[in-house]
Amino acid sequence: MCPVSGFLESLIAKAIMLFLILPVIQYCKCLVAFKLGDDSQEMRERLSINPLVHLSVVGVISMLFCGIGWTKNLPINSSNFYKVKDRKTGNLIVAFAGPCGCLILSFIFALILAVMTRFRFAGSALGCSCLYVFNWIVHLSVFAAIFSCLPIPGMPGESIGEYFFPDLMAKLQPYKQLIFIGFLFLMFLPVNVAFAPFNKLAQVITHVFYSACDGIVSLFCRA
Repeated sequence: MCPVSGFLESLIAKAIMLFLILPVIQYCKCLVAFKLGDDSQEMRERLSINPLVHLSVVGVISMLFCGIGWTKNLPINSSNFYKVKDRKTGNLIVAFAGPCGCLILSFIFALILAVMTRFRFAGSALGCSCLYVFNWIVHLSVFAAIFSCLPIPGMPGESIGEYFFPDLMAKLQPYKQLIFIGFLFLMFLPVNVAFAPFNKLAQVITHVFYSACDGIVSLFCRA
């Protein structure tokens, strides 16, 4: 068993989520929007991995105390998209860019974990704490990717819903404020209770990542 305190490591993992993972998600969205023709994010200086240009004070506090955080609003001017056939397609690509970037980072940390485990870096208290923190990051990154894909009005995945379920999204639009208040209420509950299905899905995906990374490391160790 690792002699970890739990609270300190989870706090470090959330800080890394705030200052690394979430800014990268926003950067991926800005970069894809820029590649599609919208330079408004560059003009707003949001085309950066600098966390200070993305983070929201309330989102930071929520992440540290509730485990759920968010960044500043990212307005995308889809009318500037000239490299796709229509605005809905452009918005869909941008919406998926963030979760994809999040999953890539999660896989990278899972690969680091696999290397550390293979070469027994967890022998010391410091190494064991690093394993614990990285495991948190892998899980939280996957959870953030899933959460970002939820096709719900007012959420990051709203564009996904508008593309695949336009009629349903139109019906839900009048209740956007009530939906937001509902999510605020859920944030006061433990993540394992409020978002149990998404947490379970995140565990399945992280298990797949760990298995794949173990296989990759084993393959290279045999070579």
